[in-house]
Amino acid sequence: MAKNSISRRTFILSMLGAGVAISFGSVLYTDRDLVTRHQSKLFDPHQETALRAFIPIILDGVISKKAETRQAQVDRIVLQMELALQYLPSFSRDQFLDLLSHLSRRLTRWALAGQWTQLSELSVAQRIEILQSWRHSFISLLQQAYQGLRELVLASWYGSSEHWAPLKYNKPAWVVPGR
Repeated sequence: MAKNSISRRTFILSMLGAGVAISFGSVLYTDRDLVTRHQSKLFDPHQETALRAFIPIILDGVISKKAETRQAQVDRIVLQMELALQYLPSFSRDQFLDLLSHLSRRLTRWALAGQWTQLSELSVAQRIEILQSWRHSFISLLQQAYQGLRELVLASWYGSSEHWAPLKYNKPAWVVPGR
């Protein structure tokens, strides 16, 4: 064999690697968010589906057990989260929306959560396992994803005055000096 030639095995592995890289790049390049973010709603349907899969898990114990009531509560939380995200710095908002977008795509969902199946089709135990793996991950980005998702959901829930009574919380009265 000549010194400058490559082996058949090296060529095949190189082409296989290039094919994987190209297919992975095409999945990331076709960003459906560029089209849908300019609509009136902040979340596109795919992002909202990913978000809705985690809301009942994070609010377990405080959200209603009845299906109709639970659905209405989740609907309100999604609206509250859209409002809250509008007040976040654009960088933080975009990171959160990117997380939801990645969770709605098969390949990136597999990389983040180890699941090919849609999040809404997973069992409660599987969704809890995903959140726990993020929470205890050695990768700080996954820990940030867990914390960001959890904090936004909890802030949207407890930010609503209808949930203050069970906590015996009263809104502070603002005292204006000189009155």
